Formats: sequence, structure tokens, C-alpha cells
Amino acid sequence: MLYVDRPASHPPERENFRSVREMYSDDGYTVLRTSLKIGRALGVMLSFAGPLLAFGCSKDSASTSVAFTPDVPVAFVANPILRVYHNPYALVDWATSERLLAQHHDHFDTLRSIVAYDNAGYDVISYMNYSGLASASYSWRERRWPVSSWLPADFEKGLRHLKLFIPDGEEVGYQHVTSSFMTRYIAKNEAGYAQPPGTIMYGGANLSNTEGTQTEIDAINIAGGFPIISHPWTGWSEYQKLEGYKGVEIYNAYVAWKAEDGSDPYFVPDRNFVMQGIWDQLLMRVQTIIGIAVIDHFGPNNNDKNLSYR
Repeated sequence: MLYVDRPASHPPERENFRSVREMYSDDGYTVLRTSLKIGRALGVMLSFAGPLLAFGCSKDSASTSVAFTPDVPVAFVANPILRVYHNPYALVDWATSERLLAQHHDHFDTLRSIVAYDNAGYDVISYMNYSGLASASYSWRERRWPVSSWLPADFEKGLRHLKLFIPDGEEVGYQHVTSSFMTRYIAKNEAGYAQPPGTIMYGGANLSNTEGTQTEIDAINIAGGFPIISHPWTGWSEYQKLEGYKGVEIYNAYVAWKAEDGSDPYFVPDRNFVMQGIWDQLLMRVQTIIGIAVIDHFGPNNNDKNLSYR
């Protein structure tokens, strides 16, 4: 479902509750989450529905000093407490609102992939692929918008369910960041690569990965996009200094597949829970950061019948 509602303020009710370290076990982790079963269910639900949600701690908890080490396996607690302080669906009248099945992160580099989503009954997709890195052969080198300019004539007339394409891209100059609603092209500043007229350049020589990612986020905002950090599976230090993004992915089917595949020990156990821990840390500072779950390579256009992360 694609429905975004932004109330002017959070609900007035606030609770003074124990610190995170008191709420959970004193094991060095301060990850707010539901159980594995509930977390996986949430991921599947969001992967299919694609809503934008914001579950978070109250502002009273923002001053709590916490330690977080997402680069080691996360310890689960038996009865965690989930507190919801902003529900974008709270004011929705489901009897009169239209529900749209949407997906906000997959890769549409072929017509077959679009047709697969249409056949699966999706109403909305973000038209996107890797973007903004001219040195990478897999990256788009222009903003493919409007979508009608990149599809065969009358192709859209043959679609049965898809009603809306959203301009988007997975910007890959530094840390991956998606750029929903942005119609202009942005690209990493790379020596020796010419860019289309009107390109917004970001990054440059001698920047750290974090500094470069910040310029990437800034460029998305300048171009009118909605920056969401893609699959933040690395350490908290990679993200704690970033500003200006609107959300993070908290479930990614590609990450779940990497855990099930098991060939790369870095992704075992499932680092979706690291991503959720990153979100928890971000919410300690800003309670309006949204969390989104995505399919990313494992949608209806993936023909592997053994996949369980659709």
C-alpha cells in the first residue's frame, strides 16, 4: 500500500520509561526489536505492501547514552517492548481510502521485470536501477524519466494493474542511497567521465566514504528527491554522522537471501537485524526517520522457484 501521511506533530502523550539498558538485558546491546518471528513477518508484510512507517522511542529517551555494536551477532531478548510514537496510518479511513500495492526498491533493467510486477498485481513501482556511477558498467548514466521516453510505444497501454511509476534510482557513488521522486540525474564526480548536461555532481577526491555519502544525500535533496539509506548492514560508525536522509531500509530480501545462502560469513546471522538496530539508533536522535522493507532483486521478476523472500 502506498499511503504517506505526515501529521504536524507527534501525539501529545509521552511516557517516561526506563533506559534502554534497563528495559533489556545488560549484554552490551541496545537493539529495540520484536522477536525473530515478528520481525520476519514485519519484513514480509512491508516487502509486499511497501508502506512507510515510523516506530520509535519518545524524545525523552533521546538523551540516553547507549552502546551499540552491530558488527557482531545481535543477542535476542525474550520479551522486548515495542513502542509506537508515530503511526502514519492512524488517521486513515480504510473504508474510503484506496489501497495500492507498491514496491520501492527493485531493479527494472528489462521490460520483462516490469511485466512480472504487473502480472503479480502491483499498482505502483519505483522505476529504478543502479545509478550515478559512470565507471560501473551496471549503472544507469542518465535519469530515465519520464518513463514513457524509455519504454516502447503503447507498452503502458498493455499493462493491466500498474497505475503509477515513481522516478527513483539506487545511487551507488558511495553508500547506496535510493532517490525516490527525483527527476534530475545526479552522479559521483569521477575524473575522465563526461556527464549529461544538467547533471548534479557530488563527491570528489580525498573524501572518506562517510563524507562522500553525505554529499550524495545532499545532492538528492537538492534535486528534490527523498533519500533513503539502502541496506545499512555495516557498522554504526558508517551512519551516525550522516544527516538529511528521510529513512532507512529495515528489511531487505537480498540480505535475507545472503543469510540463507551462507556462502559469505559476513551475512550470517541475518543482518536484517543489524539494519533494524541501526534504525533504532537513528530514532534515538530523530523520531521521524521512516523504516521501509523492500524486495530488492527478489520480486516476481526473479524466476528462482526456491526463493522464500518475495
